[in-house]
Amino acid sequence: MIAYFELKRTVLTLALAALLSTPATASEQDEDALTAAALGLVEARVSELGLRDPAINLVFGDLTGTGTADAIAFVSHTSGGSSEMLTTWILRQTGGTYAIGREVSNEELFGFDPRNLQFSPGRLSVTMTVPQANDPHCCPTGTRTFTIEVE
Repeated sequence: MIAYFELKRTVLTLALAALLSTPATASEQDEDALTAAALGLVEARVSELGLRDPAINLVFGDLTGTGTADAIAFVSHTSGGSSEMLTTWILRQTGGTYAIGREVSNEELFGFDPRNLQFSPGRLSVTMTVPQANDPHCCPTGTRTFTIEVE
């Protein structure tokens, strides 16, 4: 069973409308088709890799400066031990379909609770909750902003 982080339809509609250069009332069909295409790719990859108990968080934005609805997929999953792992993919949108542009390594990005994403041509930044020196394994309390090159 795959758990999904909920994206509010209004926020996603507005974000996709801006990316697609259409009025803020972008059709739900456009939103649903793009979301379904990206989610389908991520689910297939999760299944192919056999990731256990995955929770998927998709965030859309333009990584090219050309109005594409690219995405980053954060997939939290169990590692078989007592901790969760994070697998992250950059998704490139072309013609209403998606391809994985690249996998982001755990050296480039780690932590929990992705937020404050900023998309720009060729890179994105994201703030994550990360462990500090004396934090117990269960309960990280630090924050760190990562900048990821998407090419």
